[in-house]
Amino acid sequence: MNYNEIIQREKVRYIDVKYVDLLGRLRHVTLPLERLPAVIEHGIGIDGSSLPGFKGHEASDMKLMIDAESAFLDPLFEEMTLSFLSSIHVVQGDGRFSDDPKYVLNKAISKICSETGAKRAVFQPELEFYLFAALDHDETELSSFYSLEPIEDPRPYGSYHAALPGDHTADLRNRISSILSDVGIDVKYHHHEGGAYSQVEIELNPAEAEKAADWIVISKYIIKGLALQENLIATFMPKPINGHPGSGLHLHQFLADENGRSLFASGDSPDGLSDLAKHYIGGLLAHIGSLTAFTNPSTNSFRRLKTGFESPERVDYCVADRTCAIRIPGYVSKYETRIEYRVPDATSNPFLAMAALLMAGLDGIERELDPEEVKKSSPAIPCSLKEALDELRKDHDYLLKDGVFTETLLENWIEIKEKEAADVDSRVHPREFRYYFEV
Repeated sequence: MNYNEIIQREKVRYIDVKYVDLLGRLRHVTLPLERLPAVIEHGIGIDGSSLPGFKGHEASDMKLMIDAESAFLDPLFEEMTLSFLSSIHVVQGDGRFSDDPKYVLNKAISKICSETGAKRAVFQPELEFYLFAALDHDETELSSFYSLEPIEDPRPYGSYHAALPGDHTADLRNRISSILSDVGIDVKYHHHEGGAYSQVEIELNPAEAEKAADWIVISKYIIKGLALQENLIATFMPKPINGHPGSGLHLHQFLADENGRSLFASGDSPDGLSDLAKHYIGGLLAHIGSLTAFTNPSTNSFRRLKTGFESPERVDYCVADRTCAIRIPGYVSKYETRIEYRVPDATSNPFLAMAALLMAGLDGIERELDPEEVKKSSPAIPCSLKEALDELRKDHDYLLKDGVFTETLLENWIEIKEKEAADVDSRVHPREFRYYFEV
């Protein structure tokens, strides 16, 4: 959107500059509108040492440079506020920060397009989440608990595509979808998902990779904010409820020509996939272990995976089979032929997850990996965050090509995530009392 048009049309008083840290968390700084010209020219200084995995104290001065085309009127501020997305730059040398997640994805897109002749990398995200009325949780030396208050009861015969009176949040999803459209995010559709207790999905339309990642971040921000306005809590946690479906972030993807037509299509192949698509799939399957460290980077992620409820169970690619890691949708035209990578969840940093997927796909293309041959080596989805990080430590050379990812980023990522895993593993679990307290 043209920010000058918005300023002239609305009584804008503030600008809000948003950016994404290494872990994919949205951060922001707010300034009076009068500061906008200076911000456009010089950026905004930030302390990189206060952000996990970025710069140490000795080189902590960094700055945000806004993307003027990303402007949108923020729906969650009471005062009229114009929001911008931004990239992170170093002060010394005045260039892009090599480990800025947005820059990592930018480098991955440039690399795969230059090597394959594609003009764009396209992603289409499916946002699954639960809505609750309240959350209570606490942990001390002598107690540990969580309690969720639902807004719906389980439905006989399942909740997928449930209608009223089973679907309590259709109006809220309409409102969310309308506001997403107002800020420039294209919604394909929304519906009740298979989980009882109000699990829902909002699927976005396909977009070029950087825009799709931006859309995921801003969609989560708006969804959570609008839910709070309704005294509800939206959570993208992969597995918030035992015995019920988890929430994923399925990523449809394909490489496209200058007209946006899929290069993954082939009229000569029985499955409709080009050699380019099959080699790309081969790369994803070959690196699925290390990819999971970026697509599913939480201990809770692995409570969702391989537990049924249509979560991925097999390292395979299949037409219309939702238990495979990679599904080939059976109802799209050849110009839209794509693959759906069903493993990821929304604890991921979408910029790093997409960048890793593109680099794994590129490795498969460059090595002409046959996915059928890859499957013979029995690649597996890790069973824990620790296993995924171990896989990343062993298998990461494909990420480092041409400096797309850096050694420093990988080291910082592994260090942060290993601490998370160790912290959770060291805690006494309430379920242990049922099995062991009376022994």
